[in-house]
Amino acid sequence: QINTVEVIVIESLTCLPIKADVLLMADVLYDRSNFVLIQTAKLHTTSMIIADSRIVNVEDSEFTRTHRLEALTQPNLGEFEKFRTVSFFNWRR
Repeated sequence: QINTVEVIVIESLTCLPIKADVLLMADVLYDRSNFVLIQTAKLHTTSMIIADSRIVNVEDSEFTRTHRLEALTQPNLGEFEKFRTVSFFNWRR
């Protein structure tokens, strides 16, 4: 509200009412079958940020890893220590 930004949370790209300025996605890179979803997402935006704790590098050269940070799930789900570092990947048209 302070930045006058509208955030729309959707369950599927088919629910996207307009072309988005930025799409934020999480935990979609660990399963290769989701790569089709990522290609589809590129058609609906000019910028995308994907966060994933299980992937260190994206096989798509159009993505750049821009940040890494330590994170915990709340409530604590007893995740493995190796999945506490989240990588952020950025794509721009």
